[in-house]
Amino acid sequence: MCRPLIAAAVLLFLSFTAAFYFVRVNASGNGFHYYGHIPPGSSPELIVVGFNDDTSVELYDITDPSNPELLNSTTLNKGRAAVIYVYKAHYKPRYFKVVSNKRIGVLLTEITVGSTLYPAITGGFAGKEFVLMSRMPKYGKYTAVYAYEDAKATLYDEKGNKIMEIEIPQGKGVNLDLVPKKPYRLVSTGRLLIISMAEDCITYLVDEQGRLKGKHFGGGGFSPPMGGNEIGVVVIPYEAGEVKIYDNNGKLLASHVFEEAEAELMVPWVVKLGGKPKEFKVVSTGMISVLAGNMDSSGSFGDDAASIVIPADEKVGLYMPSYAYAAIIASESTTIAVGGELRELDEDEHLLIVVDPSILDYLNATESSSDIVVLPVGTNATAVRATRPVTVQVNYLGGWDNWCTYILAVEDAELSLSPPKPGGEIKEVRIVRGGGGIPFEAVIGGVAGAAVVAVVLILRKRKT
Repeated sequence: MCRPLIAAAVLLFLSFTAAFYFVRVNASGNGFHYYGHIPPGSSPELIVVGFNDDTSVELYDITDPSNPELLNSTTLNKGRAAVIYVYKAHYKPRYFKVVSNKRIGVLLTEITVGSTLYPAITGGFAGKEFVLMSRMPKYGKYTAVYAYEDAKATLYDEKGNKIMEIEIPQGKGVNLDLVPKKPYRLVSTGRLLIISMAEDCITYLVDEQGRLKGKHFGGGGFSPPMGGNEIGVVVIPYEAGEVKIYDNNGKLLASHVFEEAEAELMVPWVVKLGGKPKEFKVVSTGMISVLAGNMDSSGSFGDDAASIVIPADEKVGLYMPSYAYAAIIASESTTIAVGGELRELDEDEHLLIVVDPSILDYLNATESSSDIVVLPVGTNATAVRATRPVTVQVNYLGGWDNWCTYILAVEDAELSLSPPKPGGEIKEVRIVRGGGGIPFEAVIGGVAGAAVVAVVLILRKRKT
C-alpha cells in the first residue's frame, strides 16, 4: 500500500509551498466522498442527512482498498436523515467511504454523543444554512451558535414548524439548550458556526472563513454537572504571536505568547476554562489551529474522534497526545509528509499515525510497516501535509461509550469563505422560543406601557 520515499524527496516536498488554491474534482468521478474509521471497541451508527432533494448515497467498506464492498445505499431528500449502518449488527468495516451525488451530512456516532461541529449545506463548518441532526449526550443539552457575522436566524423542527428565532451580534455566541434528535433546519442572514458538546470530548474549530488555520475562532464548551471535568481548549501555533481567549462579555479568560521556537515545533497550548458552560472566542496575532472539548481530571479529552479534511499542500497540525492515534485516508493518489517521513497513498488507502506503539496492539493492526508512522514522544502535536486533499480522523482513546464526529467531503477541503462582513447592527443576543411569539422583553415592555396608560386614564377620569 504505502510506499516510503527517499530522504532527499522529503526535503524537496517540505520546501514546496502552494501559491494558489483550487477546488478539485475527485479522481474517481464526480460527486462527494466522505471517509471514516471505526475504532476497535466502539459500536457506532452511521447517519446520513439530506441537504438537497433526490440525493443518492452509497456506503462502501474500504478496509481492503483493492476490493471495496458496497454495504448499503439509499436516496435522501432535504431535511431527511437515515441510519445507513449499525456497526454492532455487522462488526465491520474498519474503514469506510460514503459517496453521494450531492452534499450531505455524514455523522459517525454512538447512541450517546461527544462533541462536533455541524456542517453547512454549502460545505464546510461555517455558513448560513444547516440541517442539524444528533443523538443525545449523557448530560445536558449543549448546542451553541457562534456568530462570525451579525445574524438573524430561524430554527425549524423536522415538520417545518418554526420553534425559535435568534439574533446574535458578531463575535458572540449563545447556547440554544436543545438537542436536535430529528433533523432541524436553521437558516441565518449571517455566517454562523454551530457546535454540540458533551463530556470527555474534543473537536476542531474553524475560523471566520471556515478554515482550519486562522486568527479568529468562535467556540463553546460544556461540562457535566457532577464536577471534576473542565472545558478545555488546545491551540496549535504556526507563527509566533499572542493568543487571547474572551468570554461572551469580553472578559479575558486566558492568554499565551508563542515564541518562534514553539511555533516551529507547533508546541500546543492546552488551557482549562472551568466547569461552567460558556461561549468564547479565540483571537491571535499569528496563525493558529484550535480544538475545544471537555477534559477529565487527568487532562484527557478521550473518548472522542475529530474528523477534518486537509487542503492540498497545506501544513496542518494534529493534536496527538500519547493516548491518540490518527488515520489519514486518501481519495486519490497523493504523497503525505508526516513525522519527518514521506508516504504515498493510492485511492481509498490509509496511513496510521501513533505516538505509543502499544496502540497498534489495541488496533489489532494488520498494516505493514509502510502503512504506519510512529511519532517521537514530545510536543503532543505533529504536522501533516499532502499533495492532494485528504481526510484525517484523530481518535482519542477512552471507553467509546459517548463520541461522535461529523465528516466533511474531501472535495470541500479547500473551501475558503470571503472575509466576514462588519457587524454592529445587532447589539445583543436575543432568543424567541416558539412559533414566533412575542419576545419576553417586549412582553415586559408592553405590560409596563399598559400600566402607564391605565394610570393616565384614571387620573384624567378623576379630573373630570
